[in-house]
Amino acid sequence: MHILVLHQFYTTDAEAGIPRFNILAKRWRERGAEVTVLSGSVNYITGVRRKTKGLFSKEIDEKNDARIMRVFSTTFGLGYRTFLGRMASYISFFIFALFSSFFLPRLDLVIASSPPISIGFLGWCVSFFRRAPFVFEVRDLWPDEIVELGYIKNSVLIGATHVLEHFLYARARRIIVNSPGLKEYLITKKSVDAEKIGVVVNPVEKGVAEREESSLIAWGKKNVIYTGAHSLVYDFDILLDAAKNLPEITFILVGDGRQKPELLKRVEHENIVNVHFYPSVPRAEVPRIVARADAGVIPLGHMKLLSYIYASKTFDYMAAGKPIVFMGEGINAALIRDEARCGVCISPGDREGLEKALISVLSGSEDSKAMGERGKRYLEEHFSAEKLGDEYLAFLEKTVHLG
Repeated sequence: MHILVLHQFYTTDAEAGIPRFNILAKRWRERGAEVTVLSGSVNYITGVRRKTKGLFSKEIDEKNDARIMRVFSTTFGLGYRTFLGRMASYISFFIFALFSSFFLPRLDLVIASSPPISIGFLGWCVSFFRRAPFVFEVRDLWPDEIVELGYIKNSVLIGATHVLEHFLYARARRIIVNSPGLKEYLITKKSVDAEKIGVVVNPVEKGVAEREESSLIAWGKKNVIYTGAHSLVYDFDILLDAAKNLPEITFILVGDGRQKPELLKRVEHENIVNVHFYPSVPRAEVPRIVARADAGVIPLGHMKLLSYIYASKTFDYMAAGKPIVFMGEGINAALIRDEARCGVCISPGDREGLEKALISVLSGSEDSKAMGERGKRYLEEHFSAEKLGDEYLAFLEKTVHLG
């Protein structure tokens, strides 16, 4: 079976990013499937554009043995973090990816992984022209999430994206989501048939780097780490407030994003000396860095939609056997507090609760150590690459054979 994955922001282990399809493609290849990933040339975190030879260039992700076709995409100098720059990136990728898809050998299945939601329409177009079943993968609640964040406010544009969204849900032969909360949301809020939806969370590979010193990180005696996007869905201000009141704890923040420039200014202006920022690191480096920390923190804000989604860094912390301080509600809180029992959960905006939780998990107690061990064990039992990769592939095979 030849599977085409449309993923505009596919990243290798040498780049920062979430390795969902890196891991899945490797497992599918082990099970005998062919995997081609059609991706863009602009990195979604840094905005840096890879050079392509002509309209597209081919490469092999050696670790995961997937064929990668990088097609030309650009922001046209409008700035990647601007609305126009991102729209330019989405549109240019759509045009050149659709054109490039005609040069691929016979396809048995087309997966379009969203966001952005425009890639769903690309998936339907490729499916139509290449006569292959269309599977729509939904990893975030676009457009609802970007509307709630205020990224788009034009009522006509919002209405158009909702029309596109429902069109894709109706035209996709199957839908895959990466959390049970997203399935619930699509059923209750979008009226999608439950039988059409499959759930495959982000898989985790076995093996975490041993705890070791890194010359890049200024570690303290007690260290809590945050890894990932510094985006508006996170309440970093409350984290900095806690840092000011907990000088004995070193806060390590690794990543980039829209909020980071303002956070850097605040730390410098208020002289918060126990907070250290570091740029995004290659995906392969994340386990080693997290392994050196004592705990992980996830400070979600008040967005209602976040209660339906797993924060991917949750799995990084669990894989490293670290207790987690989670500020938020919904399925991520249920996973940490009730299912894996691997951390402490507090309500969004609860600064006092955040400080108490950090003190507790960094106390070095047997209870906090047990949290980390339970998280790692739960992850290995429920979210392994082999288990989830096989479940996803079985779902795809059923889609092809049964329709």
